[in-house]
Amino acid sequence: PVIGKWNHFLEVKFPLRSLGNLGKVSFPSLAKRVTVDQLVMAPAGLTFFIGGMGAMEGKNRHEISKKYKDMYVPVLLANYKLWPAIQLINFRFMPLAYRVPFTSTCGIFWTVYLSLVNSSDTSSTRDHKH
Repeated sequence: PVIGKWNHFLEVKFPLRSLGNLGKVSFPSLAKRVTVDQLVMAPAGLTFFIGGMGAMEGKNRHEISKKYKDMYVPVLLANYKLWPAIQLINFRFMPLAYRVPFTSTCGIFWTVYLSLVNSSDTSSTRDHKH
């Protein structure tokens, strides 16, 4: 529901086509939409992932904070190498009804990557404790 509402918000606030443009996609509007998406949803999603995983792993606030400091910047930079291209395709070619399934499909692979980064950091932390 959150991503669907977010897509609707972007559709309303950053329309890609104007009536006088006869249905052609405005690249500046597309770029604005992708930029806003990446500046708002990427950091928020990553923050929720790190906090949520930490909570599910039974970590305390200090451990979650350390995980956040270790993972956030490198993973956000990796996000910015991949997701803008995915979102350009999504916003340019996908009808609104198919945007969530498209990004969810891509998100499966992204979540695998996040989980690998999360677990590799956890195992290296565990190795240093023993």
